[in-house]
Amino acid sequence: MGRTTKSLSGGGKDKLLRALVAGEGDISSVPAERLLKRMSEIITEVRVKREAWEDLGRMPTENRTKPPRKSVTPRPEFTVPPKPEPAPVTASTFDPFAFSTLALLTKKGKSGLAATLADIGSAEHLHALAAAQHLSIDRSEMDVAKLREAIVTATEVRLKERRAAAS
Repeated sequence: MGRTTKSLSGGGKDKLLRALVAGEGDISSVPAERLLKRMSEIITEVRVKREAWEDLGRMPTENRTKPPRKSVTPRPEFTVPPKPEPAPVTASTFDPFAFSTLALLTKKGKSGLAATLADIGSAEHLHALAAAQHLSIDRSEMDVAKLREAIVTATEVRLKERRAAAS
């Protein structure tokens, strides 16, 4: 025995509601649009007799007109904008959460993390990165090369601690 009803939600439900409202010829477009919007917002799912749903699919297009949509400015043809040049890192634009040292170490290894840290040229930024990502380094160190090495080492220690805690 076949099913006699069909469950509709999302686009199918909205299609059914539009067809039902459009089938009532004595409702003007503004109240019809308002009614459709309200019904679409409050009704999440409906069950419909299968024959009625199939009849809706066979209905001529002039009988199932959609209510007029709000005017929308036409979208320009899609083009991929060129990538902007990265802004130079300054004290005000540095984001210590821009990448995860743990994720980089896990995915790209020690050399990948070191290469990413090589792009950071300020001791102040490296200290901010270490503090934000909970890396234990000597806060009095100001040599950029030593700070990068300390961050790599601290990240390795942190990764080992996390793996030990997880086992």
